[in-house]
Amino acid sequence: MYADNDCASCHKIRGEGSASGPDLSFIGRVHETEWLKTYIRDPDSLNPESSMPPYRRLAEEDLDHLAAYLKSLQ
Repeated sequence: MYADNDCASCHKIRGEGSASGPDLSFIGRVHETEWLKTYIRDPDSLNPESSMPPYRRLAEEDLDHLAAYLKSLQ
């Protein structure tokens, strides 16, 4: 899901990707799965200054997979 949604065009994970957005290499240490899901769906709801676009049309199963992947980044 990370690759399918081109997340690396804005985010780095372990040195791979772009640095225009936050590095996600250790995001799983910082946030719980539900927070990640909310942020992916509606970033402005948790950070009004966010430049990340909302991914409201992402299927629930895909959102679960993406959030689980990000949570695994420790």
